[in-house]
Amino acid sequence: MKIATTQAQVFTIGGFAPIISPDGEIILKLTTRGTCFPARSDGYTARSSFFQILSYPNVDNKVYIDYSDGTGWHEYAFKSNNNNRGISFRCNDSTDPTQVTTASGVYGVTPNDGFGGGQFGLHFYQDLTDPGKINTVDHYYAQERDIFIKFDKPTQLQSIICFNTVFLATFPSLAKLRNLTELILSLIPELAAFENEAVNTLLEVVSLADLGITSNIIPLWIKNSPVSRLDLSDFLVTTTTAEFETEIVNAFKNTLERLTLSSVDVNYAMPESFSELTKLENLTMRDNRASENFTFPADLSPLVNFTTLDLRGRASFPLAQLKRYIAEVPSTNKYIDIRGFGTTTTAIDFVLDNDDYTVGTLSAAYGRWNNGAPPTCIGQMKALEELTIYGSYNYSVSNGAFNLLSWGDFSGATALKEINFRWQQKMDLNFPAWLVNLTELKIFDCHASFETLQKMDDFVNSVYDFITTNASITEGNSPFRIMHIKTYRSASPLNSFHPTGIYQEPTGYVQGSANGTPTTPLEKVWVLTHQYQHTWVLKP
Repeated sequence: MKIATTQAQVFTIGGFAPIISPDGEIILKLTTRGTCFPARSDGYTARSSFFQILSYPNVDNKVYIDYSDGTGWHEYAFKSNNNNRGISFRCNDSTDPTQVTTASGVYGVTPNDGFGGGQFGLHFYQDLTDPGKINTVDHYYAQERDIFIKFDKPTQLQSIICFNTVFLATFPSLAKLRNLTELILSLIPELAAFENEAVNTLLEVVSLADLGITSNIIPLWIKNSPVSRLDLSDFLVTTTTAEFETEIVNAFKNTLERLTLSSVDVNYAMPESFSELTKLENLTMRDNRASENFTFPADLSPLVNFTTLDLRGRASFPLAQLKRYIAEVPSTNKYIDIRGFGTTTTAIDFVLDNDDYTVGTLSAAYGRWNNGAPPTCIGQMKALEELTIYGSYNYSVSNGAFNLLSWGDFSGATALKEINFRWQQKMDLNFPAWLVNLTELKIFDCHASFETLQKMDDFVNSVYDFITTNASITEGNSPFRIMHIKTYRSASPLNSFHPTGIYQEPTGYVQGSANGTPTTPLEKVWVLTHQYQHTWVLKP
C-alpha cells in the first residue's frame, strides 16, 4: 500500500484519526438521474452543466467512471492546455433538449465508450427502463443510478468543479483526495447531505453555493482545511453569534481571505473574535436577506486587509455599520457595493460623519437616493476614483422609478477618474459647472441614457462647452483632455441616438490653436476627438 503524507505528522481531529486509503482504492460514489451524464439540474435553460476535474500542472491523469448501466468502466484521459491537464464532462446550453452543442473549452470530453455522446462530453445510459429514451437527452428522466468514479493518480488532483449538475442523496467526502485544493459546488439543488469525515485536507478554495440543502454546520473535512476562499451562499443557516464563531471564525481564523454569504440571513452581532480574521480581504453578503441586527465587533483595527464589502441588494444592512466599516477598518482603497440601498421612492441619503480617505470604488446603483440625486457620502470620499450609479435599462425595473434625475453635487470627490451613469434615461446628464473640480476625471459612461435625440444633442453640446472652457487646447494629458465618453453599447442599444450633423472638421479649425465654429453636435465631437484627444463611442 502506498501512503503519501502531506504533513510531517498524523494527528487526530475531534477524536477521529485521518483516513488514508490506497491510491487505487479511492472510489467516489455519486447518485444522479436522467438519460445521460451529466444531467442539467435546471433542465433546458441556456445555462451549461459541467463536471470538471483538473490535475496539477504537467501531470497527466485519467478518470475512470462506471455508470452502472452494464457497460463497465470507461477510461478518459485528461487533456492538455499548455502546462495544465484536465477533463470536463459538459452538457452545454441549449433550449432544445434534442440538441446538445459541442463542448467548449480545451478540456471537453470525447468519450471513447462507443455509446453516443460524440464530442459533446456525454454518456448515454444503456439500461433505461424505457428503451426509446436511450441515446436521447432528457434531464428530467426519473430513473436514478449510482455512478462510481476513480482516478489514475488521485493524489495529483488539484480541482473539482460541479456546476448546475444533477446529484442526489449524499455528496461524498473528498478528503481522500488529500491534495485537492479547490472544490466548487454550485447550483446543485437536489443534494440531500454531505458525508462528514474528520479528516485533514489541503482545500484552499471551497464553494457550497446554491445547493439543495442548508445547514448550520460546515462539513468537518472542510473545516479541517486551510480554506482561504469560502462561499456558503444559500447554504449556511447560522442564527446566533456563537454558531458563527464556531463554524467560521474558529475554523478559518488563520487562513480565510474571502467569505461569501449571499442569500444567507446574518441577523445577529458578529463575535468579538471576528476581528481575529486578520487575513480577511473580502466579505460579500448579497441579496436582501435579514441583516437588521448585524453589528461589527467593537474593535475593527486588526482587519488591516479588509478592503471589500459587497452588500449588493442587501438594503436591510444597517447604514451605521457601513459607516463603521468605512471609518474604523484601517485598510485603504476600499471597494463598497451598496446597489439597491437607494431603491425607494422615498428620499434616502447616506452621509458620513467625517470626510473619508479610504474608499476607492463605490457602486450605489439602482438608487433614486436623495430625491433623484446621488447620496451625499460621495462628495465626502476624498480618495474615491470610481463611481457607479446605473439605473434600469429601458425602464425594466419599476418603470425607472429608482433612476437618478440630476447630478446633485459631489464636487468634493476630487480623486474621481471614472463615473458610470449608464441606463439613466430620466437624468439630466449635461455636464454641471462644478465638474471642473474633478480634474482627474477621464472616463464617463452614460450609454442607453437618452430618451430623445434632442437630449443626446444637448449632452454633446454641454460636454463641448465644458471642455472648451476648462481644458487646454495644447497637447498633453492635462485635466479633461484624453477622455473616454461612452454613449452607446451594442449589447444595450435602446435609449441611444446618433448625434445630429456630419462628423467632419468645422470651418476655421486649426490644430493646436483654434476650434473653429462647429455648427452641429457631430462637428463638436470631431473637435473633441482631434483637438482634445477624446474617444467617443456613439451609436452607428
